[in-house]
Amino acid sequence: MRRAIDALGTMSEPSIQTFSDILATLLHSFDTREYCRHIYSGRLDPDYNAISSDDFLYKRCDLIANGRAYYELVRSDPSKVIQDCEFEALLNLDAMAFEVRHPGAYEYVSPISYESFTNIEGWTER
Repeated sequence: MRRAIDALGTMSEPSIQTFSDILATLLHSFDTREYCRHIYSGRLDPDYNAISSDDFLYKRCDLIANGRAYYELVRSDPSKVIQDCEFEALLNLDAMAFEVRHPGAYEYVSPISYESFTNIEGWTER
């Protein structure tokens, strides 16, 4: 996190906001029934069990935090998800980076929701 905070912290506020939007978009793209099934495979089924929205979000953060190669692997084959990993701290990266260079709190909210179960298309029965 420290290297990411330092690198992002050198950027302008609009650039940090762009990062926030990209992160939200990536998290939103993993907010689907298919990814949920693979993340909880063998333990919970989102059609029959209550899934913690926070836990599912933190597990989706891990899919992004582990780098491009892992992201692309899981994107091409959701069964490759490593279970029981999470990275909640990723959600604070933009705010922590903003504080490196700018006084005050980071108050930007992306128009794309990364909250669990908000990707309506990803949860629609097919």
